[in-house]
Amino acid sequence: MNKQIEAWPVRRFILVAHSLGGLLALQTAEAWKDRIVGFAAIGAVIPAKGGSFLSAMPFPKRLLLGAVLRLAGTKPPEAAIRQSLCSDLTPEQTEAVIREFVAESVRVYTDRIEAPAPEVPKLYVKLGQDRELSLAMQERMAANLDAHYIEQLATGHLPMLSKPDEVRRVLNDFMHRIREGG
Repeated sequence: MNKQIEAWPVRRFILVAHSLGGLLALQTAEAWKDRIVGFAAIGAVIPAKGGSFLSAMPFPKRLLLGAVLRLAGTKPPEAAIRQSLCSDLTPEQTEAVIREFVAESVRVYTDRIEAPAPEVPKLYVKLGQDRELSLAMQERMAANLDAHYIEQLATGHLPMLSKPDEVRRVLNDFMHRIREGG
């Protein structure tokens, strides 16, 4: 990915992260801090500095998820994907998500991230109907990010599929705020 960013003719950009991608985005923002002008997290997991995905979870879920990851891997059962990730998607969208779901390395969930939240304008988009990350947890993630702006969408975990126009509107508004300096 670093080679792609290096070759990309766009010199300044807003980094957008979703869900588990929040961890990778923190590392990317640190590596490319001279080119990042904004950071948007959409229902993203943002652990405290030095934390991992698992460390960001509430205590009982952290224990359960840790055991599940070690025993069963990182691809949830189809029923869990339907219920938590796809709760507000059409049947066709749900089938596509299930068909295309790819398991991640366990390390994505367990490795600690040392990268701090970037020193740029930051937006956290809470997902009001998310069955994967509770609103309380999303509020903690926004606090960990030290978000300058917080928006909320009435969507489940995958708003880019269920409400793409709303996601576009929120991101465009954020981009305009950055351009206007406030």
